[in-house]
Amino acid sequence: MYDDGVVRLDAPNAAVTVRGTPVQLTPLELRLLDTLTSNAGAVISSRELVKRVWEHPLPNPGERARLYVGYLRAKIERDP
Repeated sequence: MYDDGVVRLDAPNAAVTVRGTPVQLTPLELRLLDTLTSNAGAVISSRELVKRVWEHPLPNPGERARLYVGYLRAKIERDP
């Protein structure tokens, strides 16, 4: 369980709320958010992020990580 007062993540139940409003995430976005919140305050390289979140190696991991972080931010931030 992660709760910073804005984002609440219950990963085992795939439940995310932002400011009390439920948000629908894809399974990949959920894994991404879980990885990022589990490592809050730490710097994770895009290569390491892809290794932890995606189930297989990807070409251009930096681009893929930035793209999906952007999708996630659009769903949870007021001004991504």
